[in-house]
Amino acid sequence: DEEEEEEELCAVEEAEACAELIAVAPLDLASGQGLLAECPCRRGESTADWSEALQHFPGVTGAFRLGRVEVASEEAMSKARCASLVAISRVVVRNNGSAAWPADTTLRLVAGHGLGFGQLPVGPLGVGELAELVLDLQVPAQPSGGFTGARSGWVLEDGAGRPFGTLFEVEVMWS
Repeated sequence: DEEEEEEELCAVEEAEACAELIAVAPLDLASGQGLLAECPCRRGESTADWSEALQHFPGVTGAFRLGRVEVASEEAMSKARCASLVAISRVVVRNNGSAAWPADTTLRLVAGHGLGFGQLPVGPLGVGELAELVLDLQVPAQPSGGFTGARSGWVLEDGAGRPFGTLFEVEVMWS
């Protein structure tokens, strides 16, 4: 009997955190002094772009591009004397799992340049509850390393290093 009880205890696995993307607002570029623009046609599902990387993370259910920020020409940026500009993204997610998220749940940078946003403590979230995630991004006035574009990605993590939910991506393009 003791052996059977032990097997039953071992068979009960810890509930994995789950998240569902509910809403994505257009990028807020109001503080960009007219030097940033969004390409709305680039906002949307981007799982195919990340499929090779995502196959190693079964808790990550897909990828969504929050938007593409287009930065004004180097000449316009130098006239404005800006080192960086702010782009804000707002996302609403729901805990669609069978257990509350752990207290140390975090939205964490997992790919690319952090744009000044490495992580956001999210904390516990009950089953069926919603959370608004606000990504306050610092977009550099000029690219580094001679690149004309960059792609960054963030994903929720359960505090034990297990990513889950949707990977959120932002692209930046410089003229």
